[in-house]
Amino acid sequence: PIALASAPREIVPILERLNMLFAQVTHAQEDERRFTADAAHELRTPLAVMQTHAEVASAAIDETTRRHALDNLLSGSRRAARLLDQLLTLARLDAQAGSNETLPEHERCDLRALAIETVAQLAPAAIKKNIDIEVEGGDEVIVKGTPMLLQVLVRNLVDNAISYTPDGGRV
Repeated sequence: PIALASAPREIVPILERLNMLFAQVTHAQEDERRFTADAAHELRTPLAVMQTHAEVASAAIDETTRRHALDNLLSGSRRAARLLDQLLTLARLDAQAGSNETLPEHERCDLRALAIETVAQLAPAAIKKNIDIEVEGGDEVIVKGTPMLLQVLVRNLVDNAISYTPDGGRV
């Protein structure tokens, strides 16, 4: 910050505003450092697991072990990508909340349409586990919210349902 004590009275308001801007930049840098540290910590475990599966696949003598390790590697990479998407969404929201920017406005959203879109995106994972997945009911479900955040919520719910439903189950 610029010292105000010896500054001419006429430029003190300008210097005060500059000091406020410097403080905002410092705060943004601290947030970015904290986010980077948190992201690195959150991604460390999935990456270590993926590396282990790659090493198992590389050292495998039989095709069954190699295929199983590669399947686990693909699954781990999908989880890491999903985690990264969630961290980036969180970073965008933190940036909006930390600035003078307001969070996205609530608007009318068709939750059923979001669910259908999400189920369509995640259907390959359900098919792979032979899980019957569908969105029931034919009427719109209108809620007031932020479409991006509702999409994240529905995706997490459906993804967890697929992950924790046994093979041959129903979601």
